[in-house]
Amino acid sequence: MEIQKDEIMVTDEEFQELKERVEKLEELNKVLQKLQESKVEIKNASVKSIEINVDEISFIKRLGSVLDKCLALLNYVFEKDPQNSGLTSDEIETILKEKFGLPVTLENISMSLKNVTGTYVTREKIKEKVIKYRYKILQKGKEYIEKKISELSETSN
Repeated sequence: MEIQKDEIMVTDEEFQELKERVEKLEELNKVLQKLQESKVEIKNASVKSIEINVDEISFIKRLGSVLDKCLALLNYVFEKDPQNSGLTSDEIETILKEKFGLPVTLENISMSLKNVTGTYVTREKIKEKVIKYRYKILQKGKEYIEKKISELSETSN
């Protein structure tokens, strides 16, 4: 930002002081922009993406309840990447609808997972969102869904 002395009525000293302040503010603004850019990069880096091979978990279509479908998907994700940050209800909905063509609703997914939080799954609130959680499967949930999948295999044979 360029300031011309003749545009405002100030002494040489005042003008110099104002000019220095503007320069400092511009420097601070650049630093702030860099911090905001790095914050976005960190935020995006914290949510790992995972490739879902539909053929490996095609049995999801044969599971009975929405809860079983969600647990099977979470189990698959955490078997592939134990350090995964978890899935949100809307991510689960998108995967089940787009990858598997299943008619699931966000409400059913959210309620199903909420009802088993602490038993089969954990959930962590996402800070930037009003009410949004990232779900991870617990050992008890893993044992439950693996038993359900095993039962599916037995009835198929």
